Amino acid sequence: MSRSTSAAMENRMNTEDSGKGTGSSWRTMEKFDARSGKSFRKWAELLEDYFIVDNLVRDEAKRAAMRTRLDEESREFLKSRTPMETGTFECCVETLSKKYNGQKAKEAASMRARAFKLDMREEKFYASILEYADLVTATSILKNEELLKHQINMIHEQLKNQEELWMKLYYQNKYESLIELATDLETSWKLICEKKKRKDHFSRNEKNKGNDKSQGEKKGYSKDAKMKQNIKCFNCSEMGHYKTNCPSLKEDKARVESKRIYVEEEASESMEVMRETNKMLKRMLENKVYNRGVKVKQEKKKVYLNKENKKTENEKIATLRTAVEPYEFYLPVEGKDGILLSGLIDSGATRTIVKKSTAMRYGFKQNRQTMTKIVLADGTMKKAVGDFKTQFKIIPDILVNCSIVVVEDSELSDSKYSLIIRSDLLKATETILDYGNKTIIMCGREISHLTVSKEKENDRIIAKRAAINSEKKVEELKKEFKNVISQSKDDIGRCDIEAPNFEMTDKQPPKIPRYPVPFSKKEVIKEQIQSWLKANVIVEDKFVKWIMNLVITPKSDKTDRVCLDSRPLNSRLISFDYKTPTLKDKAEILNGAMYYTTLDLVQYFSQISIDEKSSKFLGFRAPDNTTYRFVRLPFGVKHATAIALRIINVVLQDIEEAFSYVDDICIATKGSLEHHFSKVREVLERLSQHGLKINWKKCQFACEEIQYLGFLFSRQGQEPSPSSTEAIKNFLQPKNLRSLRRFLGKVNFYKTHIENLARIEIPLTNLLKKKNSLFEWNEECEKSFSQIKKELMKTCRLIMPDEKKPYVIHCDASGNAHAAALMQENSKGLKPLRFYSKRLQDRKTFVPAVELELRCIASSLSYFRQ
Repeated sequence: MSRSTSAAMENRMNTEDSGKGTGSSWRTMEKFDARSGKSFRKWAELLEDYFIVDNLVRDEAKRAAMRTRLDEESREFLKSRTPMETGTFECCVETLSKKYNGQKAKEAASMRARAFKLDMREEKFYASILEYADLVTATSILKNEELLKHQINMIHEQLKNQEELWMKLYYQNKYESLIELATDLETSWKLICEKKKRKDHFSRNEKNKGNDKSQGEKKGYSKDAKMKQNIKCFNCSEMGHYKTNCPSLKEDKARVESKRIYVEEEASESMEVMRETNKMLKRMLENKVYNRGVKVKQEKKKVYLNKENKKTENEKIATLRTAVEPYEFYLPVEGKDGILLSGLIDSGATRTIVKKSTAMRYGFKQNRQTMTKIVLADGTMKKAVGDFKTQFKIIPDILVNCSIVVVEDSELSDSKYSLIIRSDLLKATETILDYGNKTIIMCGREISHLTVSKEKENDRIIAKRAAINSEKKVEELKKEFKNVISQSKDDIGRCDIEAPNFEMTDKQPPKIPRYPVPFSKKEVIKEQIQSWLKANVIVEDKFVKWIMNLVITPKSDKTDRVCLDSRPLNSRLISFDYKTPTLKDKAEILNGAMYYTTLDLVQYFSQISIDEKSSKFLGFRAPDNTTYRFVRLPFGVKHATAIALRIINVVLQDIEEAFSYVDDICIATKGSLEHHFSKVREVLERLSQHGLKINWKKCQFACEEIQYLGFLFSRQGQEPSPSSTEAIKNFLQPKNLRSLRRFLGKVNFYKTHIENLARIEIPLTNLLKKKNSLFEWNEECEKSFSQIKKELMKTCRLIMPDEKKPYVIHCDASGNAHAAALMQENSKGLKPLRFYSKRLQDRKTFVPAVELELRCIASSLSYFRQ
């Protein structure tokens, strides 16, 4: 919109509203600047106040007036919107508020607050406190008293290097307003600075006295004589005395000094009380004074009372009740991401503790300089990797700001809790632990808590029961198929099905640079080469042409894996395409089975032979310059996985209850236990016929539920495995597109278990569209990120369909996503079979709701169709 158009619009509004008593004070309002990053909604609220003053009520006039007060960028944005988004004044305000929500200004304030340091100069200190408090207000969603408490805590943190001010705010943190706080701190700081100046001045005078005396003795005349000759007063310009000893200032200084000393004595006196209190508490803890004077006789279920008056009044009688079962309090705690944690109350712990995996979700960054040790109530030591400050909520509505120590996950191996709550938090919330009634009172009201039963946990023990009942049959299989079981690390089989020939685009070797082997890893490579030679995986070849490097990669158990760096070969190798059946194809076999058995093929790739021509492309050099070549399929070749899948599928063909994913063979049956073992025997016979061997320690037999390929399968149905959901729960906030894609890839693997996932992911998938722009993580992204984790924690078990019962589809459609749930009714009501969700392309034209719902029904039927 040009300036002439804007002026014409104003003239038109003046003409139309001239007879209606409207004013024009809204023209004096500052124009909205889109680049400032400020919130449009706040600006619009002020504009509406101007309209009320001017008696401007017509919607069209209000829209036109608003457009004249917009800058060019916001006007162009409003012009590009659809008529539905700009039809009324409220619609215009809502559209612009979504675009200019003040997030940039909030992020800028957050960055400034993180880097802000209080200006400790006396004349700047008061203004610096108010400036920092404004930044805290801009970055916080709290209001009124909660905001003031948050500001006090943040200012307290800023003063951690000023011991006296920090202690003052620690013991006196109740203020009615921010001005009162700033004034109190400014007064205290001026007193501290004045005290320091006097102390420094006194030190200089004492030093000068000593110097003057020594110099006077050397030269043979007194100090007074020297002062009369060399000293000039900067107040009265007379010789013979300092400005501080000027007679004209003595009277004024005496009056000021008397007032100052009175105020300072009060401040210093309170500080001395604080220090003495801390020293006394330390002495009590070191000497264990709190345990003196109490005599306890321990005997189960007996109470001794002093019926005879033979003891003195100073002796205290204690009764003891023996605890049969320990009782522990667990508090439900909600973190910043909205995910619930379980916190164990330990009033004797020196610091509040949290697992490292949990702390990383809240922005913790490890710093080696902060590593310390902490002591729990039972005396055990925990090694800390750092600490950080955060806020969490004790359910239902108690917000707590505290400093938490971070330890490795292995230090808190108990899965019942992720957090240990210490006594300072209990003191801040005025907590009362009533073990008699088993209640917790915080902030004057009872708080619900969790308890852990001491009964034997039924954690996946169903599978163990099945194994115990079938122990004899498993032992029979072990004796019968000794030739299939690997007896040592170097005892691997050799499959009679050979890998296909390697087809190359160019058989001449490229120039392959040689990478030096780290000295510390040379022994590892030598041991691996000897193991390969014993297992007939490699042979020595003095004239092999294709000589590639060996690389070392870490395994999941933190040991080293030696592999062939076959990237030069892969660039010239023609792929061997083989599409293996997906988990969806095998879900019918896995879901609802009565028994499961898994077999692990030992070093499966090394059991597959390759022909001599192909072996010539797989050479490498040892650290002692001896050259070898692989005669078995090595790990790292481009099509090695496809070849291995094809071979194992050939071995297991015609056995419908068995299938494999690379080296993991799964056998699932829906009949009796005898029928299951007959199928296991059939599979073992096939492996024996083809010369393959298994790792007996990693095999599981006749389990009633099993974790396989990221899912937990049982006769009740299918659900995500706990280890996988825990990994997603601990996933850190993405910092770039690469980490965001990793997170969405993990989540979408379980999309059939999460209802309406596509709609929840919209703020995150929008970031993927901005490939060439900055990665901007806003509040909507954070809400989506947390909501996805919550939904994943609530994922339900999907049941197997019953072909005799009818199916029910629940659909939901909107302008940006489709969602549906395929369900069947059983004795407990409707239960889900699968979930479906899909994001739609952005539409510029209006689509009726009926059409959206019909399209959703059609796409969900197409998705669920077998």
